[in-house]
Amino acid sequence: MFKNKKIAIDARFLAGHHGGFARYSQELIKSFLSLKNDVRWVLIVRDDEKLPEEVKQVINGASDDVEVIGTTITHYTWQEQTEFLKLLNSIDADLVHFLSFNHPVLYKKPFVVTIHDLTLGQFSQGTPWLKRKMYDFIMRRAAEKSQYIFTVSEFSRLEIARHYSVSLSKINVTYNGIDHNRFFPISNTRKLQQVARQYRISDQFILYVGQWADHKNLPRLLEAFKMINDTLEHRNKYQLVLVGKPRHYYEKINNYVKELGLQGRVVFPGFVEDEDLPILYNAARLFVFPSLLEGFGIPPLEAMACGVPVISSNASSLPEVLGDAAHYFEPEKVESIARALVDGLISSRLRERLVSRGLKQAQKYDWQETAFKTLRGYEKVLKK
Repeated sequence: MFKNKKIAIDARFLAGHHGGFARYSQELIKSFLSLKNDVRWVLIVRDDEKLPEEVKQVINGASDDVEVIGTTITHYTWQEQTEFLKLLNSIDADLVHFLSFNHPVLYKKPFVVTIHDLTLGQFSQGTPWLKRKMYDFIMRRAAEKSQYIFTVSEFSRLEIARHYSVSLSKINVTYNGIDHNRFFPISNTRKLQQVARQYRISDQFILYVGQWADHKNLPRLLEAFKMINDTLEHRNKYQLVLVGKPRHYYEKINNYVKELGLQGRVVFPGFVEDEDLPILYNAARLFVFPSLLEGFGIPPLEAMACGVPVISSNASSLPEVLGDAAHYFEPEKVESIARALVDGLISSRLRERLVSRGLKQAQKYDWQETAFKTLRGYEKVLKK
């Protein structure tokens, strides 16, 4: 298909603690390397971060030629614009795929880019003026100068086209996938309880998985949970488990938990290892996703694949991705979130419907399909 073309992938987000970017990077690369494409792959990874073991195994067993190049150059730095540019020029690839909008703006050879969403620009309160300007400049440059743009939903496609005046024909939707070998219903109750105890969870729980950032809307989720916990019927019956790597936002959320008097009812397990995450999904009574803006939203689909009822914000791409398999609420209204939480916790009929539809909805998403569509995009660019 590619006649021994050299394709370089900026895989610096490959380490697991980078959240959705890491999931996208890992699964796309694993899917690419499981196929025979007659490509000479160059993977640019972080020297100072450990590669996931399953990615190592796929690299070692790949049919195509794979070269792994390590670098200490991080995203959002001046070195990315200078030293990383030198590295890319030395690789001299026929095509480079930047798995995020970050790229050296002076890179002249053909490249494609994945723009997942425009969250950083739309939720930039508190970000220094210069950093906001640089973000917008680099994002605009990626949109205008790339040969092709991949994005993860029709919602994001329309947003990118509108905001950066890019033709829709240049933007291709390649939905994220689900690893169905990892995320599936587990009936081993003892195992579920064991992992829950490991993360200090002692009661039935509502689960959130994702980043801790302004657009994730966690303060309103906490307020809604307090409304439930304050009622006689639900008092101290459930815990709210917030999974995610603690960042600068952690202190704000932790302080708000104390302010609301929810110590002991809200659990912070921190970053959960890949092998435990499907078990934690399975152990949850309900999964909640309150985001104000998402380009796609992998966690609610992973929860669906595990047979867990999902309640979700009705904002941005989420209805597109989750279809009729989620119970929706208005994310800016605490009362709406609280009502949806109660419905998802106690309505047997609703829970059964959500589980059934969720399992079917999750089956629509597959990383192999994401890889095939991405490769077709590469082919179009290389034929020009």
